Amino acid sequence: MENRVKVERIDENNYDRIFAISDLHGQYDLFLKLLEKINLKREDLLLILGDICDRGKKSYEIYMKCMKMIKLGYNLKFILGNHEDMLLENFENDYPLNYETEYSIYKNSKYFEKKNIEKWHKENFYAEVKWLIKWLKDCPLIVYGNENIFVHAGLDLSKDLENQERENVLWTREEFWMDKKNILEEYKNKNIYFGHTPNMNGKISKKSNKIYDIDCGAFFTHSLGCMEVKNKKSKGIREIYVHC
Repeated sequence: MENRVKVERIDENNYDRIFAISDLHGQYDLFLKLLEKINLKREDLLLILGDICDRGKKSYEIYMKCMKMIKLGYNLKFILGNHEDMLLENFENDYPLNYETEYSIYKNSKYFEKKNIEKWHKENFYAEVKWLIKWLKDCPLIVYGNENIFVHAGLDLSKDLENQERENVLWTREEFWMDKKNILEEYKNKNIYFGHTPNMNGKISKKSNKIYDIDCGAFFTHSLGCMEVKNKKSKGIREIYVHC
């Protein structure tokens, strides 16, 4: 797996509303509930900050839903998470996948119940996930906007975007918001949203004045949190929750 950190820069003025969620981990029904609650429009932007797959039973359904939405003209950006990073490594090296993730792909295959999972994996698996591999490889690790930065796990605030380390932005659990002495100017006036470290109370947590952990531990807590970070009709940010 290459080590570069892909950064995508966006103009937030192009969207009426901007929403961010993270760490769905196969919780497809929660995802659908959220889409219904926010009533996402084609003029809006939805960012998913990584880790759609593993743990839950419906990872592939979420990936397929995301791709369908993109094809229908919705603005959806997916940021690579550490579980997608592992998924790509497993794809490339034919390592075993997380069982729930592989079974989610298998049960959505046209060969489901026509072939057992072992025969299907050997004969059809890679052809069926080719689109997913391509999409994930094209996804950024950081999205940088006019007022907001989105990343899966965290940032080294002493380094500019181009010098961030891939392992850090995907895997860190360091309290990076505590480093107030070495923070670069480009981060000082930005809101930063990240996931990866679950809030086991099922709530979004504010880590500093402008830094938020939006991973609500959906698989464990059955709660999905969403930050509305922009709404052209109102000022400020808003927390939105769905439960099952």
